[in-house]
Amino acid sequence: GKDTRQTIQHTNHLAMHGPSPKNFEVKPLESQEYGTFYSGDSYVLLHTKQTRTGKLEWNIHFWLGKNTSQDEKGTAAIKAVALDNTLGGTPVQHREVQSHESQMFLSYFKKKGVRMNVVSNSIGNLNGLNPLHVSALWPYPNVFSDEHSNSRDHEKFFEELGSGSPDDVKDAEEEAEDTDHERAVEREITLHKIWEEDGEVNIEKIAERPLKQENLESGNCFMLDGGVSGLFVWVGKEASPKERQESMTMAEKYLETRGYPSWTSVTRIIDGGEPPMFKQYFSSWHEPEDQVGLGRVYKAEEIAATGDEEFDINSLHREKRRLLAKSLGKACGFMPDDGSGQIEIWRIENFELTPVDSSIYGFFFGGDSYVLKYTYEKEGREMYIIYFWQGLNSSQDEKAASAILAVQMDNDLAGKAVQVRVVQGSEPQHFLRIFKGKMVVFMGGHASGFRNIHDHDTYDVDGTRMFQIKGTSDVDTRAQQVSEKAASLNSDDVFVVETPSVTYVWIGKESSEDELNMARNVAELVSPGRELVEIAEEEEPDEFWNSIGGKDEYQKSRGLPAKPLLEPRLFKCSEVRGKFRVKEMCNFTQEDLSVDDVMVLDAGEEVYVWIGNGASEEEKTNSLKLAEDYIRCDPTDRTLDNTVIITVKQGEEPAGFKLIFDEWDPAFFENFKTYNDIRQEFHP
Repeated sequence: GKDTRQTIQHTNHLAMHGPSPKNFEVKPLESQEYGTFYSGDSYVLLHTKQTRTGKLEWNIHFWLGKNTSQDEKGTAAIKAVALDNTLGGTPVQHREVQSHESQMFLSYFKKKGVRMNVVSNSIGNLNGLNPLHVSALWPYPNVFSDEHSNSRDHEKFFEELGSGSPDDVKDAEEEAEDTDHERAVEREITLHKIWEEDGEVNIEKIAERPLKQENLESGNCFMLDGGVSGLFVWVGKEASPKERQESMTMAEKYLETRGYPSWTSVTRIIDGGEPPMFKQYFSSWHEPEDQVGLGRVYKAEEIAATGDEEFDINSLHREKRRLLAKSLGKACGFMPDDGSGQIEIWRIENFELTPVDSSIYGFFFGGDSYVLKYTYEKEGREMYIIYFWQGLNSSQDEKAASAILAVQMDNDLAGKAVQVRVVQGSEPQHFLRIFKGKMVVFMGGHASGFRNIHDHDTYDVDGTRMFQIKGTSDVDTRAQQVSEKAASLNSDDVFVVETPSVTYVWIGKESSEDELNMARNVAELVSPGRELVEIAEEEEPDEFWNSIGGKDEYQKSRGLPAKPLLEPRLFKCSEVRGKFRVKEMCNFTQEDLSVDDVMVLDAGEEVYVWIGNGASEEEKTNSLKLAEDYIRCDPTDRTLDNTVIITVKQGEEPAGFKLIFDEWDPAFFENFKTYNDIRQEFHP
């Protein structure tokens, strides 16, 4: 059973061998054998990695060849558990099946480049799903099998193969059953409890999305059906020995019951050692106190690159971290400069760009969309960022126009700009800094005759308006108009309430002195020339409540965020025959940025779209849509309205993008050839 090889590469391997079920042993492999697997065997692989926080992280994979025996399969699983126990029960275990290995497993063998299976010379082994599958067997190095090949080229190929013709090659649709399963199965995300009762182990569905950490109990085991990402078995610290032992077996039975492919990924996770790929399914997750931050793990150099010590979250007092989490702004890793560059602003009007008067830069309307061109200098070179800001009540046509016009503006700049999609209420920290604490977002649309703060479409006829004040310093403060009612209040914030006779500054119990000072400054913007009356929460006069429609319930405090802390992830996204495909590049490096593709770098609150020089025009045109589709299918509770999308081109990557990679070589792409470059060499 050792006639079929699969070539990949690396880490610590152990192979399962034995003449009889009672005599199985673990045999360590020499490093030169790493990446070569026999289909008649099973293997255990241990991968050790240091995380961004400096901790060691272990992943144990047991690989099952398609011709391995049941005894060897069982032994591999048992040895994986034994290795897990040796390392204190903290590693994550992964079940791998030949030809359906996880992207994480394959990422350990990148230096060998191509995954290769030895198959028989038969027309039945050819398919149209992957052109490289055909090219790998092509006996003539100077002919590539693509749309430029002629009939004689094909004749030579099939003569060498021994039989067949191009008409005999299976269509990609016929051979795409496995990958179609992965893409098409829009299964619900569900959580199942595994528990022992009267000596029997049972399983029962207990929850659907949105999942919360509280759904997990240390006294039992649980199985999470993660849809296209496979199954996760969570083992509670206080689970019974039988629950621990049979939890993986229950998961495999679940695969059979649900009719899922036998190769579906199954990952075993220990209570307290949950990796980000598991936590992403939970809308709430209480991280250790010293890790509560800004939505993702930041490296020290990323923090330093912002030029602001406040971003060193772990060194801050709990109260300061809470203020940052609720008021700092999005995309904190994207900080190309201090916001002191030159800004030009246009509003979308009749699907065209209408210049905004510079005297009202910083005033935005929720019923409109805008395009902003930001110019700054770095290392003696002029750099550009094009923001397109979309109001929550702007029409879909206006939003679409803002994206299209941003691309056109970028083209006018020879493609040198970084494009950033911004949704009202989720503005990036850099965007806020451009306006130096003088940003105001009004409800409704802009009036054609706008001249002052009280001259626009949404000025209330009763003369009452309410503004929520957010910010962490005088450079990122902003005010947003909200409905003038008690339900809009929040104990965490300060509000400015303008009435026909008086302007109040309402001070929430959980707000800070800094926020109050900022509210005083903003009040001059939204309600100029008025004497301010400051009132503390729970000390309001009747006149205040009457001005906003009466006293009612409102949110008392947000507290610290209870969201899972996730690390950056890289994906290759494409749309083939109308079907959206996502492939994760685990343990990614700069080398994983494919120059012929569009890549998505998920950094948490900001999602980067990287466009390679060799990407097709269709991919370039649809790059924003690819990012939006990615966010829609993402298992986290992130939405399009609270995620910043940043589009960058190969060779024009901003510092915040580069720093997400452990190492970045500015000369890496200089001699890189795209597919079209190579094709031109053979078909000039």
